[in-house]
Amino acid sequence: MYYVTAPVFCTRFKEPITRGDRFIVLDLSGVSFRDSAGLNVLLGAWRQAKASRAELVLACVSEPLRRILEMTRGGSASAGL
Repeated sequence: MYYVTAPVFCTRFKEPITRGDRFIVLDLSGVSFRDSAGLNVLLGAWRQAKASRAELVLACVSEPLRRILEMTRGGSASAGL
């Protein structure tokens, strides 16, 4: 996920929040590249879900992304890892 796909993701992520879904799973198996824009989008999605009382879980997280999320305090329980 990077700056080109970030706006598309943001738009699509708002759909389950707007519907009132309470459990959202993001499958990251197809994500091979992440830059700071992608990381910001994931952290923003987590904040949106939390504000809407939804639980966001990341599935198929690569080891490099897992380490980055943990370093930015977005890992483990706070991001559903």
